[in-house]
Amino acid sequence: MRHEFWRVGERTAARTVFRMTAPASADVVFVGSGVAAALAGAAIAKAGFSVLFLEAGPRVDRGTAVTRFQYSSAKGQNSPYPDQPYAPQPEESDFSAYYVEAGPDTFRGQKARIVGGTTWHWGGLAARFRPNDFKMHSKFGVGVDWPIAYGDMEPWYQAAEEEIGVAGDDTADFGAPRSKSFPMPPIPMTYADKQVGIAAKALGYSVLPFPQARNSVWRDGRPQCCGNASCVPICPIQAKYDATHHLAIAERASAHVEPQAVVHELVVGPDKRIAEVRYRRPDRSEGSATGKIVVIAAHTIETPKLLLLSTGDNAPTGAANSSDQVGRNLLSQIDVGIQGLTRDPVFTYRGPVSTGGIAELRDGDFRNERAAIGISPSNEGWA
Repeated sequence: MRHEFWRVGERTAARTVFRMTAPASADVVFVGSGVAAALAGAAIAKAGFSVLFLEAGPRVDRGTAVTRFQYSSAKGQNSPYPDQPYAPQPEESDFSAYYVEAGPDTFRGQKARIVGGTTWHWGGLAARFRPNDFKMHSKFGVGVDWPIAYGDMEPWYQAAEEEIGVAGDDTADFGAPRSKSFPMPPIPMTYADKQVGIAAKALGYSVLPFPQARNSVWRDGRPQCCGNASCVPICPIQAKYDATHHLAIAERASAHVEPQAVVHELVVGPDKRIAEVRYRRPDRSEGSATGKIVVIAAHTIETPKLLLLSTGDNAPTGAANSSDQVGRNLLSQIDVGIQGLTRDPVFTYRGPVSTGGIAELRDGDFRNERAAIGISPSNEGWA
């Protein structure tokens, strides 16, 4: 199906025709094209259903992005992916340009509004929860227990690891029992991580090979890691998993990805279901789509923002917000970076950004007083 939109030019009365080659409707419409949308969309498309992805950002050419990162003076997470005026994203140089905040602390969440989403610049570490993570109240007297247990999740952890490709050491005990082996052997630990391991052992800790969603062998048409050490913000060869892998699978199964489609409203029908998805292109022309099922998978900030924007007679407080809790209770992980000097060279930047981690502080009786932490040496620094 084709839609045409008309625009009057600034200097002439000539009309410009905008054609949308995507179907106006699909069995399933995804708002967003990151890991959640890509994995689900690929499975749905392979099952024979029509799928449409509406992505606010542009497609990314990997080679161009790598070059942009190399020449960028700021090596931030989004440096390979320029901010688009029609779909802005957080920038490390000024988070206030994207986030509107009332509190004293700066929320520093990073995400990328591009086809494939934030998986382009994630680190690739792929650890599971431990069994005790699901029962914090009954085990440690803090928080609340999950309504599910580790045993309920374990088959799905395994399925996810096999789908995206996780490399790991079956002999390394990270406290998360496995029903099957890792899909791939572990990524070799860097010399720097091994040296940290020697020092940690003297303190009673161990540095073990960390499970990672990056290829240690050729798999699924993607090469093994060759150690560029730029996993964040970009893997030059796509050895590290990103969502474009499953978007390609979905497209081969006849799904359609519509980039530069900024969804700005969800029209809620009398039955409280989404009757229409409205979006805008960079040239300000409008588009819309309908689906038997509409999935909002636009990351932590854009998803509630879109739901809250979508007010109307059938959704006075926003879409899917009868509880009035949409957009509240934001919780992010806390990262602490520690830097130091070594007596001897440890030759960083050889290998991926991280290959190992300390397991002992992720669980224990101390959790009734303080949180568990994961420590992973970073293969960066001053070589």
